[in-house]
Amino acid sequence: MTARPVPHAHTVRSRRAPRLTVLASLVALGAVVLTGCSEDAEEPAGTGEPVVVKVTLTDDTISPVGEVVKVKPGEPVSVEITADHAGELHVHSNPEQSLAFEDGTVTREVTIDTPGSVDVESHDPATTVFRLQVQ
Repeated sequence: MTARPVPHAHTVRSRRAPRLTVLASLVALGAVVLTGCSEDAEEPAGTGEPVVVKVTLTDDTISPVGEVVKVKPGEPVSVEITADHAGELHVHSNPEQSLAFEDGTVTREVTIDTPGSVDVESHDPATTVFRLQVQ
């Protein structure tokens, strides 16, 4: 009867180490993937509170210019307009909308139900004030 060699502990460990490394990597990858998915799933579906965009019109100066505002379909957007003259902002949605304002501060609300990009512009002076990115 010949004796079988007994594997040394370091030999057993070296065979298992690659398996454990692969297993640990898969577990870590799974945690990253699940965390990424859960962040998206945990985004509020809409708190009912409108997204607020502040617009200032002074003489021929408008602020903001070209700002992108991300909203969900059906999420209300409250546009707070402070101006030193009366005017109108045009919401290039379907159907188009307009936000009339007077001298002073006024708040108008807009809701876009269809995903996509919607420009809100001033035609005097001709400027894209902000873009609603509905997604």
